[in-house]
Amino acid sequence: MAKKDRSNAYFMKRLQKEFPNIYDDYNAGKYSSQRQAFIAAGYVTEPDRLQALRKAWRWASFSERAKFLAEIGAVTPTATLPSIIDAEDRLLPEARTKLIRLGYGTKFRSGHIMKQIGGDPLNASLGGAMHNNSIIDRDLAAKITVWLNKQE
Repeated sequence: MAKKDRSNAYFMKRLQKEFPNIYDDYNAGKYSSQRQAFIAAGYVTEPDRLQALRKAWRWASFSERAKFLAEIGAVTPTATLPSIIDAEDRLLPEARTKLIRLGYGTKFRSGHIMKQIGGDPLNASLGGAMHNNSIIDRDLAAKITVWLNKQE
């Protein structure tokens, strides 16, 4: 089955046929973009503010979330960071060194560690945090902290 065409050209043809007044308004410059005309016709929906907030929250780091909560005066229980990450949710240098040292010369590559802590071995977040200083999830960091303590 061929993939359905959902390009701007497709929607413009539909707009011309189904909503000629909106199509004429777009051509007259009433709408600043095709997207705005598609929204007026109901072909495209804009996310509401709550959806936009949820999306922004998902991508915010721990420190950004903490700053935001402080700005709005939210009272939250104080949570301690797992001992292997900093305030920006990145592995501390000593934790990174320890993980890399454990990995080389042993079977403990990041995928093996993920499997041992009950995570998906194909999840590359630990490897990214170890080698590229990527942000790591706090729950994952807590599990890795427990695993590292067992390795000593």
